[in-house]
Parts: sequence; structure tokens; C-alpha cells
Amino acid sequence: MTDNLDFSALAEVLPQANSVVIFIHPMATYDAVAAATSLSLALKSAGKQATVFCEEAMRVEHNYLVGIDEVTSEISNRDLIISFAYNENQVDKVSYNIDDQNHRFELIISPKTGFSALDPNTINYSRAGFQADAIILLGYHSFSELGELYQREKYGFDHAFSVAVTQDEISRFARLHLTLRPQTMSYSELVYFMIRQLQLSEVKDDLATNLLSGIEYATDRFALPEIPARVFESVAQLMRGGAKRQPANPAFEQLRMPIRQTSTVNNNKQQAVQPIQPPQSMAAGSMRTNLQFNSQDAPASQPAEVNTPQIQEQQTQASAEAQQPASQQPTAVVKTSSTADFAQAMKQPVTQKN
Repeated sequence: MTDNLDFSALAEVLPQANSVVIFIHPMATYDAVAAATSLSLALKSAGKQATVFCEEAMRVEHNYLVGIDEVTSEISNRDLIISFAYNENQVDKVSYNIDDQNHRFELIISPKTGFSALDPNTINYSRAGFQADAIILLGYHSFSELGELYQREKYGFDHAFSVAVTQDEISRFARLHLTLRPQTMSYSELVYFMIRQLQLSEVKDDLATNLLSGIEYATDRFALPEIPARVFESVAQLMRGGAKRQPANPAFEQLRMPIRQTSTVNNNKQQAVQPIQPPQSMAAGSMRTNLQFNSQDAPASQPAEVNTPQIQEQQTQASAEAQQPASQQPTAVVKTSSTADFAQAMKQPVTQKN
């Protein structure tokens, strides 16, 4: 697993891929949903069949994202299954007829002599068999996290080009792994670079607004203390492309809120589920758990804080820690790398092979 993001493998695969399915982990946050819907819009603009899947229903704040109405919890798309109430003594033979003139396929079920015909009211239709040329999994650490879906559609998953995008380094299970750099990148900004680098679509208007919304969520409205300059450059480019900020979006008041709120366990009791929160990852939605937030840097429009004795005690402790020598303060060991590769990538787009 490398800390550098490399889209060259995708540059070889996506031009030949007709269908792409994007999976959102049910414990992901708004940022991942914004990234998935944005990538779907870009793929469709490039003439691809794109589907966004999540086993959980979308939350109300997701309605601010263009394309959210197309997120589905049903991914089987290959086989049509026709079922009906059956009596082994009722069916004599099954045949079919092709009506070339009307372009119709007719399935003919003939009953045995002396038995009544099938009741059409008992006929049900369903889809089965998952098939895609490429799949992109946001937040998944293994195929097993897809549960019954993967067990049922293993053939389709194993034969698709799989891309896993995670916030921390994990054991390899997909054909391509992309790891978000700790403290510096969100799902939405990664997708922004992916779209630009692979020349999938012009990033403007609704697409740009979706990406800006995800980045703004992941950075706590740009209030996190260690945001690199590259993020603001990306935001500026998105706004030049017509991206609109959404000050009324309730997602910004519910940082780190996962899509799934509860999980049913074996004893049928409901228990709270916490979102996947890799250590010190900006893409998780907020880093306030691990990083100090200087109240002096807060926007002037924020209401003044009430100095209760408990808050005063916490501020005193934080001030004492800030005055310690750097060698005594706790530090986080994270892997980082230069942003030069992104700058170079933006200047030199990948040339797609014929």
C-alpha cells in the first residue's frame, strides 16, 4: 500500500468500462456520499452507465446533493427472474416464442390436462445477477463487509475491476487501493482530482457544487487547523466552475454523522453504532477529537462561549499543555507526502490510450 495516489491504472480501465457501480459504506459520512454522487455525475457525462449503491437509506441532509435520488439499495441488474405459485402436478411444459414483428419474448407455461391454468396474480418479477465492468468501494475494508450481497454475487464482484478508497491503510483486497492522506484530503477532493486527471467531465455547476459541499463538510467549514493550501486551491477552482455554497445545509451541523444510525444484532436488540473513524483523518468529517482548536481562530460571527468553571478548567489545562516544550507534547506519527504530484498531475493530464 502506498501513500501516493496513482490514477494510472484507472486511466487504462475506465475508457473501456461501460458500466461502473459506486458503493458507499453504510458507516460513511456526508463527504463520501457527496464524492459518490459527484463521480456518478462525471461518469454519466462521459457516456458511462453509473450506479451508486448504499444498503442504508439516505439521510435528509443528503437531499442537498444532486443525483441523490438515484442512489439505490438494489444492485442486481443482470437476470430477470419470473416466479409464480407452483404445483408439481399443474405444469405440463414450458416453452417460449419470439415475436419478431413486435420484438417481444413470450414465455409459455402450459398446464396438464384437467388442471387449471396458472393464476397471473401469483406471478412476481425480480432481478438477480450483479454485473459491472468496474466497481469503486468508498470506505470498505474488505468484500466481506458487503455481507450477503457479496456472497450472492461473488462472480460479478470477482470479475469486475475493483477500486477500494479508504481513510487508512488496510490489507489489500481490491485490484487497486487508494488511501486518503491523513489530515489532508477528503473523499470529495480525491474524486475531484480523479475526475480532472482522467478527464471524465468538465467540473462545473451541479458537479462542482456537490464536490464543494463534501469538502466543506470534511473540513468543518474550513475551520480545521491543519488544512493544506491545496484544499483552498481546489475550492477556488470549484467556485470558478460555478460551485455554490450551501449555508443552510444541516449536514454541517452533524459532523461525523454516519448514514447508518442503528444496527440490528442477533438478539434483535438495537444498539448504537459509531462511524468508522481512522485516527486523525480529515475525511472522517472532523478532527476536533485529536487536534486542539484555537478559539481565537474562530470566525467573528460565532457566538461567544460561556465560561463555566468546567470550561475554564479545560482552558487552563489546554494552555498549560501549549506552553510545554515541543519535545514533551504528544505527537501523532502519520505518513505524509508532498503535494507536488497533484500539481504535476493537474498540469500534465493522463493521455488515454486508444
